[in-house]
Amino acid sequence: MDKVPERSEQEADQQARITVTVDDEHLDSFQEVIDVCGTMGLHVEQSLDVLGIAIGTVSRGKMQRLRQVPGVRGVEEEAEVQIAPPESGVQ
Repeated sequence: MDKVPERSEQEADQQARITVTVDDEHLDSFQEVIDVCGTMGLHVEQSLDVLGIAIGTVSRGKMQRLRQVPGVRGVEEEAEVQIAPPESGVQ
């Protein structure tokens, strides 16, 4: 298994917008799972309990710890998309 390179302290402190997905077995205790994530630094902006999804921010250095919370199926960082201006040659 490939080792994930360690981030610098500055990178670890940067905030990332993430989506946390709770597994099907823990949907009945969705709020408890998200509360545990909150104690680990997740600042919830939106909670979609019916879907088992919470959206929020956390420092990048804490993302791996969130993945280890019982009931968390996945933690995904929001991707940035940049679109060229309409007048640019590349579309």
